[in-house]
Amino acid sequence: MHPIIRLVNRNITISVNPGFLIWQVIFPLIWIFVAGFAYTSLIDEVSFGTKNLSYPAFLASGMIGFNIMNSTLISGIIIWNDRRHGMFEQIMSGPFTRSNYI
Repeated sequence: MHPIIRLVNRNITISVNPGFLIWQVIFPLIWIFVAGFAYTSLIDEVSFGTKNLSYPAFLASGMIGFNIMNSTLISGIIIWNDRRHGMFEQIMSGPFTRSNYI
């Protein structure tokens, strides 16, 4: 198996749990549907540059940005924990390069 695929598989098995899935997938969907459509009567449209977006569409774009930032934070935490607990050195002693790890 390719080293990058093995590292991706390791990171997925470490970081994916029910709480993570709820936070990354279900929570933004609930937020978009509950808050987005609940406040539609109060906030008609949001001007975004030259276009006017409905509030749920505006909120969805913010949730996508939130998920991107949260995913990179979790990736950084995984790298930090690997370095803190010596796992990084163990991985580097195997058939991996630094570019495979990152």
